Amino acid sequence: MRTERKKILKQLEEGKLTAEEAELQLAALDERAFGAVQEQDINEEKELVVQELVTAGEDPKAQRTSSKTAKKKNVGPKVLQYVQQAFSKIKNADLDLNFGDHYTVDHIFQADETFAKLELKIYNGSITVKSWNEPFARLETKAKVYQEEDEQAARKRFTDKAYFAIADGKLQFSLQDKRIKPEITLYVPESVYEECVLKTFNGTIRTDSVSSTNIYCKTTNGSIDLQGGGGSIVSAETSNGSIKLKHVAANDLLCESVNGSLRLEGNFRKLDAQTFNGSIHCEWHNDDPDSAFFKATNGSIRLKSLAAIPLNGRITTNIGLLHCDLDEYIVIDESKEVVKKALKFETYPAAAEKLHLEANTKTGSVWVLP
Repeated sequence: MRTERKKILKQLEEGKLTAEEAELQLAALDERAFGAVQEQDINEEKELVVQELVTAGEDPKAQRTSSKTAKKKNVGPKVLQYVQQAFSKIKNADLDLNFGDHYTVDHIFQADETFAKLELKIYNGSITVKSWNEPFARLETKAKVYQEEDEQAARKRFTDKAYFAIADGKLQFSLQDKRIKPEITLYVPESVYEECVLKTFNGTIRTDSVSSTNIYCKTTNGSIDLQGGGGSIVSAETSNGSIKLKHVAANDLLCESVNGSLRLEGNFRKLDAQTFNGSIHCEWHNDDPDSAFFKATNGSIRLKSLAAIPLNGRITTNIGLLHCDLDEYIVIDESKEVVKKALKFETYPAAAEKLHLEANTKTGSVWVLP
């Protein structure tokens, strides 16, 4: 699945796909992961937005030609102006409007069994996981249930469709009914878990002081916000939304968004962060990072707290400026061409171990700051 996402983004960057084609393909990938197909009314909403994106991104001449070359040229700055607007319209097409009236159902699940893994998967709604001092797990839900005759029928439908269990050392909650929109808050005992998997198609994901060997967060339409905690491997993916990590520790960190900014702060050994439309900000709290790769297509990159870290760095941009504000850095190679600027440099040349740093953006600037 990750390989397919990267292939789509690469084709988008190279102009082999239009912005709307890439967005639809990414959405289709996420649908397959959930094992469901989007409802027709949502599809129609997206198709209207995509059509507007196509029309707005093309100039009159391009609209009158059907050549492949002309189509590729349209995937440039003019289309980028409309990408964020299109994603915003999709995001704001809340399912409340599509499904009509609803009944609100409050329900609490609680369990005393111990577990080492947790997995929450829902289709439409937000997920929050918090660590607390109690020895048991508590899952609170506040759900909007659509297209039911009365509150009793809505509650029955929720209890029939929602699945909560702890078995074989794993806590699981699942709700794939598209016409139930829960807001979930899960409280778990303080511990370092083996695995934490959080997935939603339409909604935000948040964690507070959650530690696990592996943390995997994925949403298609929504932001991801991780506060404290961390793990050996931390992965955060969204198609339309920002990603924010604060005081998070990770040996391997992967952050990926198509439309949204990335703000990363914490202890990171290895890091790979990319966004198509949005800026990237990263601040290290540790002095021993191993490698860091940053890629933005339409946005700036700001890297901070690197004064005391020995590094080999390469930063590039097509349209923008390069800034290295570190003291006594050594320039290895530099290019100042109009359409391609690059700076290769190092600090602390005698150091045995160095951070390998690469940062590339197409239409933004790069800052390397102390």
